[in-house]
Parts: sequence; C-alpha cells; structure tokens
Amino acid sequence: MKHVLIVTAFAFAFSACTHEVSKPNTTWKVKTSTESEQKIWVTRADGSRQCGRGKGQEPTQVAAQVQQAGLLVFQSRTSTDGHMHSQMCGAPTGRTIDLQISKLDIRKALSLGFVTKEEGSEPSEAPQAN
Repeated sequence: MKHVLIVTAFAFAFSACTHEVSKPNTTWKVKTSTESEQKIWVTRADGSRQCGRGKGQEPTQVAAQVQQAGLLVFQSRTSTDGHMHSQMCGAPTGRTIDLQISKLDIRKALSLGFVTKEEGSEPSEAPQAN
C-alpha cells in the first residue's frame, strides 16, 4: 500500500512537468526610436498650488499618461515656467513638467495641453533694478 502511494505521488508529480507550455498570443503596441530621430521638449504646468493646496503631478505620472496616448517619451524632468507668480495661498507655483518627445508627435502633444519649449531654454535670472 505504501509503495502504491509513493508511485502514484511520483507519477502525478512528473506528469505535471510534461505538459506543453503555451505562449500567450499578445500583440504589443510599442513605438521605437532611431538615433537620427529629431527630438523636441514640450512643457505644461504640473498643477501644483502654493501653501500645499494642490500637489502637482510627478514627471513619471505624466510620462506614463502620455505614453498611453501613444507618444514616445525619451526624458522627463521638472522645471519652472520662468514667470513671476504672486505669493498667495492657492495660486499656481509655476512648476512645470518637461518631456522630450519625437518631433513627429508634436501635434498629439499639443492636443494634450503641452506647449513647445526651445532646446536648452531655462528660466532666465530676474531682471536687475537700475
């Protein structure tokens, strides 16, 4: 009886290993890039408000949303819009999210609320009073 249980256990264990592995039938919609592809920076406000009355989005969140819309994101970063903002609770902070995308995707990015940002353009220093 003991031998029958052992043989049955081994037969069951080895039969589980002999089934054929099936591969999932998945189609991936992935955009790829080439080194020669022209890239452009786009920007939009992150939605943050002063005095903690509105936490802005993170670059990774926005990049994921944009990728779901079909755009390829090469880089993401936070920045500022370079404008002066009133210091008042609830007012926008001026922080932005910048994404580097393919120049071919500019129309789609504009439809998502982004504006173009010139390469290397960073907020300049505040003008000096004379």
